[in-house]
Amino acid sequence: MSFEKFLKTRKDAIPASNLSITFQDVQKRKSTERSKSIKKKKEEIVKINIGLVESGTARQLRVKRGSHLPLDVKKNDGSFTVKSKGMEKQLAHNKHLRDCGDFECVLLYPDFDLVNTIPGTSQPFTVETYKDAIGRPYNRVNLYLCKLSDFESKFIERH
Repeated sequence: MSFEKFLKTRKDAIPASNLSITFQDVQKRKSTERSKSIKKKKEEIVKINIGLVESGTARQLRVKRGSHLPLDVKKNDGSFTVKSKGMEKQLAHNKHLRDCGDFECVLLYPDFDLVNTIPGTSQPFTVETYKDAIGRPYNRVNLYLCKLSDFESKFIERH
């Protein structure tokens, strides 16, 4: 039995004041509910890992052991948002960084390239597109923060 047939059979049993609901009204309401749930999925919060990179021996960059912290971000966050949230988290949990004073940081991929676009494409970075590109779950996505001075010294050494 379809919904329309059901409504027709129920007209006799339902008072006239409740008959204002039609099939089209229910259909519209359901479509708006579906669209709201889709929007919620885009704003979904996921956990990634953010670590620190420092200048090691011979001015080469290396990952600082034990510096990875989980970071809550939205799937559609870009590199600037991830960098600022990562800095807040690292500063809150790392006394050595707080003691260094003011400094500029850059966000790096695990191969120490700058995070601006998805590697191998010209598509702008978002957490979701990067996760899809590397084929890992969100909790296995690792990004790194590096002091700008350390990153520049490594770049000057190579060229």
